[in-house]
Amino acid sequence: MEIRIPELDEISRKLDRVLALLTREVQPQDLPAQKDRRKLVGIKETAEALGLATSTLYKMTSEGRLPYHKIGRRVLFDLEEIMARLRIKKRR
Repeated sequence: MEIRIPELDEISRKLDRVLALLTREVQPQDLPAQKDRRKLVGIKETAEALGLATSTLYKMTSEGRLPYHKIGRRVLFDLEEIMARLRIKKRR
């Protein structure tokens, strides 16, 4: 003889939904669009790409002349964002 408790039925249904979500395959539409993914690089790679010394890059960053992202203690740059910013300034 099986005894049913209404709360257990609801919990069981919710667990089934969670299990279905966890075990389904990730679909392309579930991933962020390529344009939303940023490639962040460190100070050395950014300095090399721009042909600048790291000290110059730090100075430009502290003056607010270059966009950057800080993750923990690391200062990271999105090269595409920097190049776009420099192109805009060059037009002026």
